[in-house]
Amino acid sequence: MKAALITNSSFRHKYVAHCLARQLQLVGIVAESKQNIITTTPAANKPLSRQEDIYGYHDALRFKSEFDYFGAHQQFAAAPLFGPKMGELNTPATLDFLLQIQPDIVLLFGSSIVKPMILNAFEGRVLNLHLGLSPYYRGSATNLFALADRQPECVGATFHKAVAKVDAGAIVHQIRPKFALVDDVHSIGNNTLRDAGLLYADVARQYMAGNTKPIPQTLMEGKLTTTKDISPELLQRLYQNFETGMMSEFIDHQELRLLKYPIFSCM
Repeated sequence: MKAALITNSSFRHKYVAHCLARQLQLVGIVAESKQNIITTTPAANKPLSRQEDIYGYHDALRFKSEFDYFGAHQQFAAAPLFGPKMGELNTPATLDFLLQIQPDIVLLFGSSIVKPMILNAFEGRVLNLHLGLSPYYRGSATNLFALADRQPECVGATFHKAVAKVDAGAIVHQIRPKFALVDDVHSIGNNTLRDAGLLYADVARQYMAGNTKPIPQTLMEGKLTTTKDISPELLQRLYQNFETGMMSEFIDHQELRLLKYPIFSCM
Protein backbone atom coordinates (compact mmCIF):
# COMPACT_ATOMS: atom_id res chain seq x y z
CA MET A 1 0.00 0.00 0.00
CA LYS A 2 1.34 3.42 -1.00
CA ALA A 3 1.24 6.05 1.75
CA ALA A 4 2.09 9.72 2.06
CA LEU A 5 2.88 11.33 5.41
CA ILE A 6 2.08 14.93 6.33
CA THR A 7 4.03 15.83 9.45
CA ASN A 8 6.55 18.17 11.06
CA SER A 9 10.34 18.17 11.34
CA SER A 10 11.37 17.13 14.86
CA PHE A 11 12.87 13.80 15.87
CA ARG A 12 9.47 12.41 16.87
CA HIS A 13 8.07 13.13 13.41
CA LYS A 14 11.05 11.50 11.73
CA TYR A 15 10.60 8.48 13.99
CA VAL A 16 7.02 8.01 12.77
CA ALA A 17 8.19 8.36 9.16
CA HIS A 18 10.74 5.58 9.70
CA CYS A 19 8.09 3.34 11.29
CA LEU A 20 5.83 3.80 8.27
CA ALA A 21 8.65 3.32 5.75
CA ARG A 22 9.52 -0.05 7.30
CA GLN A 23 5.97 -1.36 6.91
CA LEU A 24 4.43 0.49 3.96
CA GLN A 25 5.52 1.90 0.63
CA LEU A 26 6.15 5.48 1.76
CA VAL A 27 5.95 7.39 -1.53
CA GLY A 28 6.33 10.90 -0.13
CA ILE A 29 6.65 13.09 2.96
CA VAL A 30 5.29 16.58 3.44
CA ALA A 31 7.28 18.03 6.36
CA GLU A 32 6.46 21.49 7.59
CA SER A 33 9.39 23.63 8.57
CA LYS A 34 8.81 25.08 12.02
CA GLN A 35 11.00 27.13 14.29
CA ASN A 36 12.08 25.85 17.68
CA ILE A 37 12.34 22.22 16.60
CA ILE A 38 14.68 19.96 18.54
CA THR A 39 18.10 19.76 16.91
CA THR A 40 20.41 19.23 19.90
CA THR A 41 20.22 18.05 23.47
CA PRO A 42 19.90 20.76 26.14
CA ALA A 43 23.10 21.96 27.74
CA ALA A 44 24.03 19.38 30.34
CA ASN A 45 25.69 21.92 32.64
CA LYS A 46 22.71 24.29 32.84
CA PRO A 47 20.90 23.81 36.15
CA LEU A 48 17.15 23.41 35.91
CA SER A 49 15.06 25.53 38.21
CA ARG A 50 11.32 25.02 38.13
CA GLN A 51 10.77 28.01 40.38
CA GLU A 52 12.75 30.49 38.27
CA ASP A 53 11.48 29.48 34.82
CA ILE A 54 8.81 26.80 34.68
CA TYR A 55 8.52 27.02 30.88
CA GLY A 56 12.26 26.60 30.42
CA TYR A 57 12.35 23.81 32.97
CA HIS A 58 9.53 21.96 31.22
CA ASP A 59 10.96 22.46 27.72
CA ALA A 60 14.44 21.31 28.73
CA LEU A 61 13.11 18.10 30.25
CA ARG A 62 10.81 17.52 27.27
CA PHE A 63 13.62 18.09 24.77
CA LYS A 64 15.97 15.73 26.59
CA SER A 65 13.38 12.98 26.89
CA GLU A 66 12.42 13.25 23.22
CA PHE A 67 16.08 13.13 22.22
CA ASP A 68 16.62 10.04 24.40
CA TYR A 69 13.68 8.26 22.76
CA PHE A 70 13.91 9.44 19.15
CA GLY A 71 17.24 11.23 18.71
CA ALA A 72 18.59 8.40 16.56
CA HIS A 73 16.31 9.66 13.79
CA GLN A 74 18.31 12.62 12.55
CA GLN A 75 16.94 12.34 9.02
CA PHE A 76 13.65 11.38 7.45
CA ALA A 77 13.20 7.96 5.90
CA ALA A 78 14.19 7.80 2.25
CA ALA A 79 11.23 9.15 0.26
CA PRO A 80 10.46 12.20 -1.90
CA LEU A 81 10.31 15.16 0.48
CA PHE A 82 8.31 18.38 0.17
CA GLY A 83 8.97 21.04 2.82
CA PRO A 84 6.46 23.87 2.95
CA LYS A 85 7.17 26.76 5.31
CA MET A 86 5.05 27.27 8.38
CA GLY A 87 1.67 28.61 7.27
CA GLU A 88 2.03 27.28 3.74
CA LEU A 89 0.85 23.70 4.17
CA ASN A 90 -2.57 24.15 2.61
CA THR A 91 -1.47 25.43 -0.78
CA PRO A 92 -1.81 24.21 -4.38
CA ALA A 93 1.90 23.31 -4.27
CA THR A 94 1.32 20.80 -1.48
CA LEU A 95 -1.69 19.34 -3.24
CA ASP A 96 0.26 19.06 -6.51
CA PHE A 97 3.02 17.14 -4.72
CA LEU A 98 0.52 14.71 -3.23
CA LEU A 99 -1.30 14.20 -6.52
CA GLN A 100 2.00 13.50 -8.30
CA ILE A 101 3.06 10.75 -5.88
CA GLN A 102 -0.45 9.18 -5.96
CA PRO A 103 -0.71 7.64 -2.47
CA ASP A 104 -3.44 5.16 -1.61
CA ILE A 105 -3.73 6.83 1.80
CA VAL A 106 -2.54 10.08 3.40
CA LEU A 107 -1.39 9.83 7.01
CA LEU A 108 -1.12 12.83 9.33
CA PHE A 109 0.93 13.34 12.45
CA GLY A 110 1.84 16.60 14.16
CA SER A 111 1.17 18.92 11.24
CA SER A 112 -0.84 22.10 11.06
CA ILE A 113 -4.56 21.62 10.48
CA VAL A 114 -5.10 20.09 7.04
CA LYS A 115 -7.89 21.93 5.24
CA PRO A 116 -10.63 20.75 2.85
CA MET A 117 -8.59 21.42 -0.31
CA ILE A 118 -6.41 18.42 0.58
CA LEU A 119 -8.99 16.42 2.51
CA ASN A 120 -11.45 16.52 -0.38
CA ALA A 121 -8.83 15.42 -2.91
CA PHE A 122 -8.32 12.23 -0.88
CA GLU A 123 -11.81 11.89 0.55
CA GLY A 124 -12.12 8.95 2.92
CA ARG A 125 -8.40 8.22 2.61
CA VAL A 126 -6.87 10.51 5.25
CA LEU A 127 -6.08 9.33 8.79
CA ASN A 128 -4.68 11.34 11.68
CA LEU A 129 -2.59 10.20 14.63
CA HIS A 130 -3.69 12.34 17.58
CA LEU A 131 -1.71 12.14 20.81
CA GLY A 132 -4.62 12.07 23.19
CA LEU A 133 -7.75 10.05 23.86
CA SER A 134 -10.62 11.61 21.94
CA PRO A 135 -13.22 12.69 22.73
CA TYR A 136 -12.08 12.96 26.36
CA TYR A 137 -9.27 15.38 25.39
CA ARG A 138 -9.11 16.97 21.95
CA GLY A 139 -6.88 19.70 20.54
CA SER A 140 -3.23 20.36 21.46
CA ALA A 141 -1.04 19.00 24.27
CA THR A 142 -3.93 16.83 25.36
CA ASN A 143 -1.92 14.25 27.28
CA LEU A 144 -0.25 17.04 29.23
CA PHE A 145 -3.64 18.46 30.21
CA ALA A 146 -4.93 15.04 31.24
CA LEU A 147 -1.97 14.58 33.58
CA ALA A 148 -2.33 18.12 34.92
CA ASP A 149 -5.95 17.17 35.70
CA ARG A 150 -4.64 14.09 37.54
CA GLN A 151 -6.20 11.71 34.99
CA PRO A 152 -3.58 9.29 33.60
CA GLU A 153 -6.52 7.16 32.44
CA CYS A 154 -7.19 9.79 29.76
CA VAL A 155 -3.68 9.58 28.30
CA GLY A 156 -3.12 7.74 25.03
CA ALA A 157 -3.28 8.04 21.26
CA THR A 158 -6.20 8.10 18.84
CA PHE A 159 -6.14 7.14 15.16
CA HIS A 160 -9.12 8.80 13.50
CA LYS A 161 -10.46 9.87 10.14
CA ALA A 162 -9.30 13.39 9.31
CA VAL A 163 -12.06 15.95 8.88
CA ALA A 164 -12.13 19.71 8.76
CA LYS A 165 -13.02 20.06 12.46
CA VAL A 166 -10.12 19.54 14.87
CA ASP A 167 -9.83 15.93 16.13
CA ALA A 168 -13.51 15.33 15.34
CA GLY A 169 -13.31 12.46 12.82
CA ALA A 170 -14.62 8.97 13.51
CA ILE A 171 -12.27 6.89 15.66
CA VAL A 172 -10.52 3.96 14.00
CA HIS A 173 -8.31 2.75 16.85
CA GLN A 174 -7.01 3.89 20.25
CA ILE A 175 -4.20 2.86 22.58
CA ARG A 176 -2.95 3.62 26.06
CA PRO A 177 0.69 3.34 27.14
CA LYS A 178 1.87 0.93 29.80
CA PHE A 179 2.22 2.91 33.01
CA ALA A 180 4.96 2.56 35.63
CA LEU A 181 5.58 4.17 39.01
CA VAL A 182 8.78 5.76 37.72
CA ASP A 183 7.04 7.50 34.82
CA ASP A 184 7.02 11.25 34.41
CA VAL A 185 5.02 13.38 32.00
CA HIS A 186 7.68 13.08 29.30
CA SER A 187 8.26 9.33 29.48
CA ILE A 188 4.50 8.75 29.39
CA GLY A 189 4.14 10.91 26.28
CA ASN A 190 7.09 9.35 24.50
CA ASN A 191 6.06 5.79 25.39
CA THR A 192 2.65 6.56 23.90
CA LEU A 193 4.19 7.87 20.68
CA ARG A 194 6.65 4.99 20.44
CA ASP A 195 3.83 2.47 20.54
CA ALA A 196 1.57 4.49 18.24
CA GLY A 197 4.31 4.85 15.62
CA LEU A 198 4.78 1.09 15.50
CA LEU A 199 1.03 0.54 15.06
CA TYR A 200 0.25 3.28 12.54
CA ALA A 201 0.94 1.25 9.39
CA ASP A 202 -1.16 -1.70 10.56
CA VAL A 203 -4.06 0.59 11.52
CA ALA A 204 -3.87 2.17 8.05
CA ARG A 205 -3.88 -1.23 6.34
CA GLN A 206 -6.85 -2.44 8.35
CA TYR A 207 -8.73 0.77 7.60
CA MET A 208 -8.08 0.66 3.85
CA ALA A 209 -9.00 -3.03 3.71
CA GLY A 210 -12.40 -2.22 5.19
CA ASN A 211 -11.73 -4.29 8.29
CA THR A 212 -12.56 -1.48 10.70
CA LYS A 213 -15.83 0.15 11.69
CA PRO A 214 -14.91 3.68 12.74
CA ILE A 215 -17.14 5.07 15.46
CA PRO A 216 -18.32 8.70 15.39
CA GLN A 217 -17.19 10.91 18.22
CA THR A 218 -19.57 12.45 20.71
CA LEU A 219 -18.18 15.96 20.72
CA MET A 220 -20.48 17.20 23.46
CA GLU A 221 -18.33 15.41 26.01
CA GLY A 222 -14.67 15.84 26.79
CA LYS A 223 -12.37 18.83 26.79
CA LEU A 224 -10.87 20.91 23.96
CA THR A 225 -7.41 22.19 24.88
CA THR A 226 -4.92 24.52 23.22
CA THR A 227 -1.28 25.35 23.87
CA LYS A 228 -2.42 28.89 24.70
CA ASP A 229 -3.98 27.45 27.84
CA ILE A 230 -0.62 26.20 29.17
CA SER A 231 0.18 28.52 32.07
CA PRO A 232 2.87 28.53 34.79
CA GLU A 233 0.18 27.50 37.26
CA LEU A 234 -0.84 24.52 35.11
CA LEU A 235 2.76 23.35 34.72
CA GLN A 236 3.40 23.69 38.45
CA ARG A 237 0.30 21.58 39.13
CA LEU A 238 1.45 19.02 36.55
CA TYR A 239 4.79 18.41 38.25
CA GLN A 240 3.27 18.52 41.73
CA ASN A 241 0.89 15.73 40.70
CA PHE A 242 3.84 13.42 40.11
CA GLU A 243 5.54 14.50 43.33
CA THR A 244 2.41 13.86 45.38
CA GLY A 245 1.89 10.26 44.30
CA MET A 246 -0.41 10.54 41.31
CA MET A 247 1.10 7.50 39.57
CA SER A 248 0.95 5.31 42.67
CA GLU A 249 -2.62 6.39 43.32
CA PHE A 250 -3.57 5.64 39.72
CA ILE A 251 -1.79 2.28 39.41
CA ASP A 252 -3.34 1.03 42.67
CA HIS A 253 -6.82 1.56 41.16
CA GLN A 254 -5.97 1.33 37.48
CA GLU A 255 -8.51 -1.30 36.46
CA LEU A 256 -11.50 0.57 37.85
CA ARG A 257 -10.34 3.96 36.62
CA LEU A 258 -9.79 2.73 33.06
CA LEU A 259 -13.32 1.34 32.95
CA LYS A 260 -14.70 4.86 33.35
CA TYR A 261 -13.01 5.94 30.11
CA PRO A 262 -13.39 3.13 27.55
CA ILE A 263 -11.34 3.25 24.37
CA PHE A 264 -12.01 1.76 20.95
CA SER A 265 -9.88 -0.92 19.32
CA CYS A 266 -10.04 -2.26 15.77
CA MET A 267 -7.18 -4.72 16.22
